[in-house]
Amino acid sequence: MKFRSMKTGLALAIMLLCSMSVQSMYAQKLEDVLAKHYEARGGLAKLKALKSLRITGKAEIGGGARTLNMEQTVMMPNKILVRLEMGPGMAMVQASNGKAGYMIQPWSGSNDPQPADEPTRKQIEEQANILGDLVNYKENNIALELLGQEDVEGSPAFKIKAVNPNGTTTTYFLDVDSYLEVKSVRKIKVQDKEQEVEVRNSDYKTIDGYTVPMVINQSAMGVVVKLSKYEFNPTIAESIFDMPAKK
Repeated sequence: MKFRSMKTGLALAIMLLCSMSVQSMYAQKLEDVLAKHYEARGGLAKLKALKSLRITGKAEIGGGARTLNMEQTVMMPNKILVRLEMGPGMAMVQASNGKAGYMIQPWSGSNDPQPADEPTRKQIEEQANILGDLVNYKENNIALELLGQEDVEGSPAFKIKAVNPNGTTTTYFLDVDSYLEVKSVRKIKVQDKEQEVEVRNSDYKTIDGYTVPMVINQSAMGVVVKLSKYEFNPTIAESIFDMPAKK
């Protein structure tokens, strides 16, 4: 019996050691993948130097049935203004100044800004993280886990799960050759129902040392954003993120 117990104990110890080794290997692999991902985007130092961003382009809705001008202005870590032109004198707006958020929804029959509730404000502010969850994840208390590889449209990609302090889970897919993000799947709550938002990035170009996607396809929403201009670290007046007075 003693011999059998010793064998069992030894087997458990070996299993535990192997488990720890596998976990260590995956952790090391994650760090390797992230390092190459940062390098592909322009380098970690350059990414961390990015404090503000303005992008402009066009949003194609319904397979191109309608094309709207869009502009997004961000000041790290939590200030954002997204403007989508709906027509002459009409624009959909989502914004947050880091403390309070608001929206303008012309289809509701009013062009007046309306305060955003807390869950909506948090969702708006999450968009202000222009570096994404994979950069500064330790400082932002974001938990990352490498889940191996999975094909995206026939090409292998590293699969990384990220969970932020708000509980939002996003899975990122990085091409195994370029180490650039080709897809992300985010789980969000809309009216107490969990939904998945899938985004695909393509047509990468290097601008001012940053490698960025020029096409962003939000397939679940039927929206394709084609970007024409990136402005890195522009000077921005913080007041633009505050809710304007009602007209």
